[in-house]
Amino acid sequence: MELALYSPDGGYYRSHTPIGPAGDYFTSPTAHPLFGVLIAAQLEQMWEVLGKPSPFTVLETGAGNGVLARDIDQAVQTTSPEFSRALRYVALDYAAPDNLPPSLNPIAATGVPLRGIVGCILTNELLDALPVHRFRVQDEAIHEVFVDTSDDKFVEVLQEPTNPIITNRVMAATQEALPEGYKGEVCLQADAWLAEASEALERGFVLTVDYGSTTKEMYSPQRDGGTLRCHYQHVVSGNPYVRVGRQDI
Repeated sequence: MELALYSPDGGYYRSHTPIGPAGDYFTSPTAHPLFGVLIAAQLEQMWEVLGKPSPFTVLETGAGNGVLARDIDQAVQTTSPEFSRALRYVALDYAAPDNLPPSLNPIAATGVPLRGIVGCILTNELLDALPVHRFRVQDEAIHEVFVDTSDDKFVEVLQEPTNPIITNRVMAATQEALPEGYKGEVCLQADAWLAEASEALERGFVLTVDYGSTTKEMYSPQRDGGTLRCHYQHVVSGNPYVRVGRQDI
């Protein structure tokens, strides 16, 4: 999944413009600038809670094409000159967002590379795009789903989980045994990202906008097919083994 999405050699996010009518899906910032206006108002409130520090750094990780950065910057300049003078915005992605002014500090990087941040680490639809471990219940035990090839096609192979956290997290979230054949996912990279964000933040907030559920809901018996979804030309599917590198996962 990480190769399919992020590989410099044909990874989906490295070689496509996925957002918009000609892409594969829409996001809230592309729907209307009001989304950025609302986020800007929340950031200003955070700045006030922290005692109006200057600079107040906003690190947007997974900034994509930079539309949210532009909308926030425009809203702040229009509504709050004092906050605008204190704001230091950093737009970060695997590839530096195009067409952003130098004042928004577009940089190409992974993870959370800054330290000593006083302000806010901001993400929009980042955490649900991190690679996940897939599992399936077989013979009343949790097995991890691996990918192999056979006759030039991808096939799934079940083996012992590579990390005991995968089993422990699922077992801790379920009140009853999951049915045979149950499929699901565990995202360990979200834990690593949050730890890195915590280390980077000296004082302030982490604000994430995303899709999700409680663990109890995520691993309920009713979700026996898992939650992994793919998007291609605004059509949703559950098959990550087709159009590899050309569809969102």
